Amino acid sequence: MKPFNRERFLLWLFAGLLGWQAGLFTYGTVVCASVKAPLSVRQVCPDLAENYSKFVQTTLGAVLGLLAGSATQQRASSSDDRDASASPLPPQPLPRADSGDVGADKH
Repeated sequence: MKPFNRERFLLWLFAGLLGWQAGLFTYGTVVCASVKAPLSVRQVCPDLAENYSKFVQTTLGAVLGLLAGSATQQRASSSDDRDASASPLPPQPLPRADSGDVGADKH
């Protein structure tokens, strides 16, 4: 089984959201544009453009934030791997000095 690719999933999610939003906006525009003579578009669909703009900003901001977070997480893990491979020897523990032995004469 292939490993899960977060970036690919988020890009497909991003494309799906864009398609869904375009379809929803098109449907809303067609429905709002087909009003009868006594009503105006403002009465049937108030602030259609503002509501759509808020929806797009919220969803796209969330998906792009997840995508950016995924990219920075992968960059951090790859730099950790490079740092670990740069030092072939494991770090050595520092010697500890006991407080009772400091300055005391040993016989």
